[in-house]
Amino acid sequence: MLGAIEETYFDICREVSRRQTLHVLCYNEAHRKYVESKLQGLPRLHTWIISTNDTWIRDYGPLSVVTAQTVQYQDWTFDGWGGKFPASLDNQVNRQLLALGVIENRTHMPAVLEGGSIETNGHGLLLTTQTCLLTHGRNHGINQTALESLLKQALQVQSVWWLRHGILAGDDTDGHIDTLARFTSADRICYCQCRDPADEHYEELCQMEAELQALAPDRGIQLTPLPLPEPVYDPQGNRLPATYANFVIINGAVLVPVYDQASDGEAMTVLAGIFSDREIVPIPSLPLIRQGGSVHCATMQLPLID
Repeated sequence: MLGAIEETYFDICREVSRRQTLHVLCYNEAHRKYVESKLQGLPRLHTWIISTNDTWIRDYGPLSVVTAQTVQYQDWTFDGWGGKFPASLDNQVNRQLLALGVIENRTHMPAVLEGGSIETNGHGLLLTTQTCLLTHGRNHGINQTALESLLKQALQVQSVWWLRHGILAGDDTDGHIDTLARFTSADRICYCQCRDPADEHYEELCQMEAELQALAPDRGIQLTPLPLPEPVYDPQGNRLPATYANFVIINGAVLVPVYDQASDGEAMTVLAGIFSDREIVPIPSLPLIRQGGSVHCATMQLPLID
């Protein structure tokens, strides 16, 4: 499936480079030359030779904490989603980004944390899931209270909302929040809603919806549901964690994963109503979801301070 996946990546690269600086990590020099030949002519393109195990840089890339006029790039340990997959190359990416000058600093953090497992609204509130952060494979010996204290201190948030429900079939991440519920502004969360009682996700996502509805009023958070795509399966008949919540916000646009379904249009309409000042760009994501992730998982932003 490499050819199809590359086309999805080239779509992402073209849309990003039209609007902002784009960094692409390449496995070796031969791969770098190939990528540059495919992306020839794109503005603001930078390529770097940094070998990786997996494509999901959202989970092992630097987490950026912006304070005053500075950006702190945090390097948390990445262990292949609780030891499921090799991660030795992924876990050194941030050190190499620093050595190459792509980031200006690197703060090593004393725990396992994946970027896709947390959502923040930029105003002191963090959303995450118990099913991911509290798994035995990630931070054995650190309980919820201790981990919450660490998150508050490191990410400079005042409140942590822990969701107990929402994990999707086929999800290797144990319930990453970026497949379930996303902040679209300081006071709005978009979340996956299942409307089909016959769907295996119906009860779980209804319980997640109830959790959000119980939490949101206390902080003045508005909730907007996104449709759940119809089931998407791999060639062996296993369901994949397809979701529209895995969009990525860039300068002037929102890149939205689509799966060649009727619900694609509804999801884009919902997001267009929320991001009225941004272009809503569909990214064909069947090749990505067949590898277990989508557009947000495959990207990581590096904020710049003017």
